[in-house]
Amino acid sequence: MARLVIKKDILERSLSNLLAFSGAIIVYFVILNLSGIFKGIGNFTRMMSPFVYGFVIAYLLKNPMKYIEKFYYRLIKKEKYKKLIRGLSISTTLLFSVVVLTGFVSIIIPQLSDSISIFISNLPLYMENVDNFTKGIVNKIDFNSSLVEQFLSAFQTLISKTSEIVSKLLPAAVNILLSVSGKLVDIIIGIVVSIYFLAGKEKFAAQIKKTIFALIPQKSADYILEKAQMTNRIFSKYISGQLTDAAVLGIICFISMSVLRMPYALLVSMIVTVTNIIPVIGPFIGAVPSIFIISMVSFPKAIGFAILVLVLQQLDANILVPKIIGDSTGLSGFWVFLAIFAGGGIFGITGVILGVPTMAVTYNIVKEIIENRLCAKGKPKDTSQYM
Repeated sequence: MARLVIKKDILERSLSNLLAFSGAIIVYFVILNLSGIFKGIGNFTRMMSPFVYGFVIAYLLKNPMKYIEKFYYRLIKKEKYKKLIRGLSISTTLLFSVVVLTGFVSIIIPQLSDSISIFISNLPLYMENVDNFTKGIVNKIDFNSSLVEQFLSAFQTLISKTSEIVSKLLPAAVNILLSVSGKLVDIIIGIVVSIYFLAGKEKFAAQIKKTIFALIPQKSADYILEKAQMTNRIFSKYISGQLTDAAVLGIICFISMSVLRMPYALLVSMIVTVTNIIPVIGPFIGAVPSIFIISMVSFPKAIGFAILVLVLQQLDANILVPKIIGDSTGLSGFWVFLAIFAGGGIFGITGVILGVPTMAVTYNIVKEIIENRLCAKGKPKDTSQYM
């Protein structure tokens, strides 16, 4: 019996050593072929990009399709035509999206391109106006201080450098359009993939649940599905709310600038719309280049636009955001700022836009874990109790 135990112990140690040795060999070869592995991952990612586009398109369209599908159910009132209603809903949603995008490209883009071209062609004249303006201030006030002269010189240098950057906007925009057109095939395939996602979204969700319940214990599976539903709810409400809020604010900005006869109303409104997708700091990011563009034409109108931006932000913060988005994240200002800067630092512009809902999901999960542990220890979970 003792001899059998010794043999079993030797066998277990031999197997353990063999596994460790095999693991070391695998790690060694992974390190040697690290560049090839990363290249393979990159190729796989590029190959799967149509499916990523398809998932993103389907996720953005699922909420509009839900309302369209409800309309068709009220109109047809026959459960047996479920597949027909689903097909009509997908077709209507895609058709509506194509019409909106086509209208945007055919109407907005040419005018936007014209505005950028006119601004760049008039840039020397605008620079001369700025130079005359600064010289007029110096002559009227009769500054003799070398420090002030240095400041004005630095200011003119800043304006010159900024104008050089702005003058490169059009080529950059062309390059972006070319890169998008280069991925046109992937986008078209992504649209086809999105149709499959939308057509079988309930079945896909059921298959994922089935797999989770099969591989994971019941309690853990329930927890994962609960958090997945929370994540979907937060992301869906936040993304749709941010896009709607940015579009509404951009339209209000365009109408206001047109009524006040401010220059480059469409160009500036587009900048405000795009940057307003970024929460909290987005409006300020959009205001800086917009004020600069308008100041090239007229300083008084640039000041008027700065006042208009402050009014629009008050309108957005106190009326539009509470009505459209509401408290979809439940985060304080500190966590929002942290999410924006951390997300932007790690994942770039995608991290800036999606950092806040990601932080909201993480915050809720960590908060629940901490509160459950406190309850298990008989401690209060209210933060005010620890102040």
